[in-house]
Amino acid sequence: ARDGNRIGGGDWAGFVQYWVRNTGSDPWERVESIEVGSRVYWTDMDESVTVVIIGFQGHGPRLYELGDSSLTLLWSANEGVDGGQRSIAITPNGEYISAMTRGGGGGGGQIIVYNREGEIVFTQRGRGDRGERKTRGRGGW
Repeated sequence: ARDGNRIGGGDWAGFVQYWVRNTGSDPWERVESIEVGSRVYWTDMDESVTVVIIGFQGHGPRLYELGDSSLTLLWSANEGVDGGQRSIAITPNGEYISAMTRGGGGGGGQIIVYNREGEIVFTQRGRGDRGERKTRGRGGW
């Protein structure tokens, strides 16, 4: 978190990790470790430090709510995710999440934008050398 009091992350062993600032002798306490079965590549938190978005090698992103001593899964997405994420980000207000995929079998990477509820609100796919793009959008920004 930008305030330095929470860390949401993961590892290549397939675990999401959550630490909170501790007032004792050890400055950090790991309060949650969740096995997810895929390498964790990317994380980002909203500015109010209420949610963390986590991107994985082998499946779609997951949005977790940050509690005082635990993570709560709000949603997990796999629709449209082609080969795992290459980057992931959340808007400062936590309303939108973007994921850039690596394009495993679909002929090129893709950007997917989700709303806070996990619905896809925009997609765009690159198609290699042909430069074709398909877009889909709904709702307002």
